[in-house]
Amino acid sequence: MTSTGARALGWRGRAALPVVGVVVAGVTLLAAASAPAVAATAPLRLVALGDSVTAAHGCGCTGFPTRFGRDVTAATGIPVSVETHGIDGATAADALAASREPALRSALQSADDVVITIGANDVEPSAASVPDPARTAATEAWQAQVQAGVQDVSSSVDALLTDLDASPRHPRVFVTGYWAVGLDGAVARALCTPRQADAQVRLTAEVNAALAADAARHAATYVDLGPVFHGDDGTVDPTPLLAADGDHPSALGHAAIARALVTRWIPPLQHRRQGRTPPQVQAGPA
Repeated sequence: MTSTGARALGWRGRAALPVVGVVVAGVTLLAAASAPAVAATAPLRLVALGDSVTAAHGCGCTGFPTRFGRDVTAATGIPVSVETHGIDGATAADALAASREPALRSALQSADDVVITIGANDVEPSAASVPDPARTAATEAWQAQVQAGVQDVSSSVDALLTDLDASPRHPRVFVTGYWAVGLDGAVARALCTPRQADAQVRLTAEVNAALAADAARHAATYVDLGPVFHGDDGTVDPTPLLAADGDHPSALGHAAIARALVTRWIPPLQHRRQGRTPPQVQAGPA
């Protein structure tokens, strides 16, 4: 990413790395010594699909999908096999296309749980190019561009969820929103103009609304990451949860995303498998 101008809100992951295909990390996680005793069972299969956030770009740390699986195991004693497919710079259409490639399609069709984090790259360039409101024609064109990007997110994620609905394993699906579709925290305050900052808040809200609506249509679980990074009242500075680029999560940010996911995952599965009160979930190691 460059430091000023229209590139200040650089396309998430695309400026630093080209799209070179799916980055896969397969890890089988065993129950921690302190986890509750559970009868031997086959590992749950968790597949995470998304953009550079899923790939843990810019962090140099363990990404949230592996942390999610590890935290589930620590809390329940249930082993989890984690497969991460993060595509740097991916749009929602890119993720949909990747999900239909034979290897990833097979992984998704055999998954017990699926996490989808996608959509920021469809609109992030619009935040950097927001025009002066006095330029009426430019503003109308910009609004049309934004609406087209949000519609691309909605239609692609809807198609992806439709494919998962047809899976013979009927996986439990989590769709995450975003805390911001681009720069945030101290980096955003240093590089973004007020107009860009306002546009980014609007774009994040629109993408999140589209993702939440898609999730609701398919009975998937929508996980709002806004409160995770900004607090319930939206006033918390997210800088500690962000990597040095101000765009991607830090190790603390990935741990926070994993905790948000596991707290939504445990109650129904615990009830179904063990019929007991959900345990308190502690943060795992970095």
